[in-house]
Amino acid sequence: MTLRTQTSAHGLRAAKAWTVDLPENATCTAKTVAVEATSGADGNGDGDPVALALRQISHDIRHELGTIMLLASLLSGASDIGPESRLRAGQIQSEVQWLGELHRAYEEAVAAQPDQLTPTPLGRIRLDTLAEEVVAAMRMSTLTRITFSATEAWARLDRLPYWRVLRNLIGNAVRAAGDGGRVEVRVTATGGRAVVLIEDDGPGLGGVPARLGSLGLGIAQNQATTYGGWLKISRRRLGGCRVHLSFPIADADSPV
Repeated sequence: MTLRTQTSAHGLRAAKAWTVDLPENATCTAKTVAVEATSGADGNGDGDPVALALRQISHDIRHELGTIMLLASLLSGASDIGPESRLRAGQIQSEVQWLGELHRAYEEAVAAQPDQLTPTPLGRIRLDTLAEEVVAAMRMSTLTRITFSATEAWARLDRLPYWRVLRNLIGNAVRAAGDGGRVEVRVTATGGRAVVLIEDDGPGLGGVPARLGSLGLGIAQNQATTYGGWLKISRRRLGGCRVHLSFPIADADSPV
């Protein structure tokens, strides 16, 4: 394993990158894991102690993400683990990649002026495919039973905001249902809308402490409306909560 440094660019900010070469038997989406730190994180700030502290914390977070990715890559390629452990190691790699995207979005938000905080460019994505990925990850970290069904559904979104919406909404449902409870996730395309339905058999609206749930719902609502969607929450007839998430549909062959 070797470690080298190089200069790269991220957005409008220069960055340093540490590239770690993995062993041949490591399974990863790439042979290298790049860990970036924004310019100024080494202590050369602009005189603002808060901005400097944020850059330094961001630098250390990115270092730790790189370390976790490296360890997961080494584990997934180890010869002394079984298939289930290898699958979990692969899932850790996937989660770290999402955290890397989330961290880059955080860095951009911190660096931007208030009038520069604009939505990221839209792309055409399959909501069903990404929802299945989120469900698969959450199944590995909960005793709640999560069922998933879907038909092909396309929308114009950015992947990261949609991932954030799903993680918060499904996470809320899992916490409400609890161990041994049930959560149902369905993705469909109907009436010109791409629809995600999330239902749980928990105590229903107001039946669980707000805290994380209310913040997560706020994040989901904000991200959904920013990208032309809407979010409705209601009580199921037999108890529990139903979340209805909808975006304008985008045909797979339509121009971006």
